[in-house]
Parts: sequence; C-alpha cells; structure tokens
Amino acid sequence: MSFLVMQKRAGGWSGSIVEEHRAFMRKVKDQLIAFGPLTSDGGGAAGYVYFTRHDAASDMSAFVLEDPLSGSADTICHPWRSRLDRMQVNIPPRPGRQGFFMWGLGTPDAPQRREALHAAHAAYFRKFDPDHFVARGPILATDQQSWRGSAVAIEVENRSAFDTYLNNEPFYQNGLYGLVEIYGWSRGESAGI
Repeated sequence: MSFLVMQKRAGGWSGSIVEEHRAFMRKVKDQLIAFGPLTSDGGGAAGYVYFTRHDAASDMSAFVLEDPLSGSADTICHPWRSRLDRMQVNIPPRPGRQGFFMWGLGTPDAPQRREALHAAHAAYFRKFDPDHFVARGPILATDQQSWRGSAVAIEVENRSAFDTYLNNEPFYQNGLYGLVEIYGWSRGESAGI
C-alpha cells in the first residue's frame, strides 16, 4: 500500500524538531518512495510531503504519529498508488531543474468523466517519463481502489514549464479537479529536511 502524507505548515520548522525529523527519516527511509520540503509561491517554507509505502493502513497511521513534524502541522493523508517503478533515492540528480508538487482532488462527477480521458492522460504522462517525474499516481478513496484525484512530484526547467505541463494535462484541462494545490518542492535527503 502507498500513501500520500503532507505536513502543511507555513514557515517550516527549526531547532530540535529538525534533528528529530532527521532521525525519523533515517528510521523510515525504506518506506519512502519520494519526499521533500514544500515551498509557497513566494518561496517561504510551506511544509513537507511524503509518498510512502506500508504493509497496512495502520502502519501509515503509526508513521504519521511518529513523525516529529505531525505535532505542529496540519496533516493530510490519502491512499495513493505509485505509477512508477522507482524510488527517489535511485533517480540521478537533474541539474538545472526546479521541482514542483501538485495534488488535486476530483469534482463529484470526476470519477465518471475520468474514464473517457484516461487514455489521453496516460499518454500525456508518458511524455514526461522517465526524465521529469520523481513520483506520480492516483489519490484513492478509502476503499483503496476508487480514483479520488492525482498527485505528482515533477522536475522541470522552471515555473513556466510546469504551468505548460499542467495546463495541457487532460484531467486538469477538462476540469476534473475541484481542488488543486501547487507547491515548490525539492528532493529531501534521507538524512532529513
């Protein structure tokens, strides 16, 4: 099972919590598909995101409870399915690229409309693999099967390139998302923030 976990906090963290987070990251490194800090459009710290894998939903709950960032952040968790067969730690650096994290939740009628767009969506995403995505996949409902939205970590040349990517993405272009959040994102180091 995979999950999307976001710790949202304007201003980020400092001091002892950073050291505690580094120790936590060393402990959970084998559960991390992709991870890293988030920034707002203005460049300020906005939180942290994890794409994780666990044996059971209860393991994800334990992960969140143990994460030192949880106590001082708004935590968002969703079942998620990785569409890539790789982990961030195995992807070589991409110098000159900026990272972005985008997640979107579908409108109430999106699951029905999604099927008609799925082939175009998959073909569009293949254009960006393997040179741009670090993680991508659907956000799932609590049944861990039904589509609820999408989440990606992507590295492109700049914000303009990201906007072009997003504006041409079939689900986004056809209004499947009722909520979309975009953050600057950088790869976290397995040692911490």
